[in-house]
Amino acid sequence: LASRSRVGAWVAVLVLVTNPGWLYLHTTSLGEPVLFAAVLVTIAGLSGWVRSDKPYSGGELTVFCGLPAAAAVLSRYDGWAIAAAAGVFVVVVAQMRWHQWRYSLRCLRGFAVAPLVAALWWCWFNFVNWGDPLEFQRGQYSAQAQQDILDRAGLLPDKGHLGRSVSTYLQATLEGAGHWVLVVGLLGAAAWLVVGRWRLRALAPWLLFAVPVGFYVLSLYSGQIALRLGTLEDPSMFNLRYGLQALPGLAAMAGLGAALLSRGWTGPARPWRTGLAVAAAAALLTVGTLSWVGEWRAIPVIAEGLQQQDLASASWAAAGVLHEQAVIGDPDGGLIMMDDSITPMLPVVGADLDRVSAPFSGPRWDSTLEDPALAEWLYVDRSGSG
Repeated sequence: LASRSRVGAWVAVLVLVTNPGWLYLHTTSLGEPVLFAAVLVTIAGLSGWVRSDKPYSGGELTVFCGLPAAAAVLSRYDGWAIAAAAGVFVVVVAQMRWHQWRYSLRCLRGFAVAPLVAALWWCWFNFVNWGDPLEFQRGQYSAQAQQDILDRAGLLPDKGHLGRSVSTYLQATLEGAGHWVLVVGLLGAAAWLVVGRWRLRALAPWLLFAVPVGFYVLSLYSGQIALRLGTLEDPSMFNLRYGLQALPGLAAMAGLGAALLSRGWTGPARPWRTGLAVAAAAALLTVGTLSWVGEWRAIPVIAEGLQQQDLASASWAAAGVLHEQAVIGDPDGGLIMMDDSITPMLPVVGADLDRVSAPFSGPRWDSTLEDPALAEWLYVDRSGSG
């Protein structure tokens, strides 16, 4: 919508669907696929609003932009950053285009009501269940609590180091997107910046790139997340998928670069320029795809998944034994007590949750902690040092 170029649109889509890490994420039960879809629809809606000949009503902004932003808020915390940045974008664009603060604030209300309700619902959910509306941010199972453990162990090397945080995230993006996509995406961004400058319709695509990069660099710097790249010094890999959050932005910039090559900023598409853009895009996609050919296990995001699967092989085996003995062999048996490190194996164990005592079980967990004899089965991970 930012360029109204079919060539640019197809280039952006093909950059995404030819990325193995992107495709792999869409086979998992993680929140990223929902986030990607919601963010892309939000930015498409904002681009359509910017280019519309008539002002949108508050209801139209809610439907086309606010509701997708609410879905992003409910999928991952990255969505909160996108929604906040998009809210600022709405006010700035409305004021620059129509020069009426009353209308600008009405636009903000129309956009923000849905994501704000989504965020408040999540806070209410945390308050009802744990007594703290910010339990998700500072509770014992929050990301912050997990990072505090790593911080005390000296395993957050990026915390407090801005340069290293930038370097770590850009390296994760490079490994996730691929060298060619990163280079072409940055070239497209440079062309879009030079040609589009600060024209209003040129602004929305920047949200796809600037917000994820800024969010994750800030998260690394503040110690909110851990990201391990699998280096020679530390071969472990963790959260490499975060680098793929910038891929939609790079794909959009590559597509916008192709659009500029095909038709310029406002002119009609010329056959020779369109042919040149198509040839360049085909060469990019071919080279990029061939760069992934080879040992598929070495693709970073997939390699991390395989590493985690290998680390969990003993847990899988134990969960299978527990399923056979405690669930199949003893269907009317007593409680199964398991610690939090092993709860991801619950689908493998296959026990009814009323037979399970785990940290999420509330009073039942407290009772079995005080008297483990109440549980007939005990299932814990003894590989750690805790």
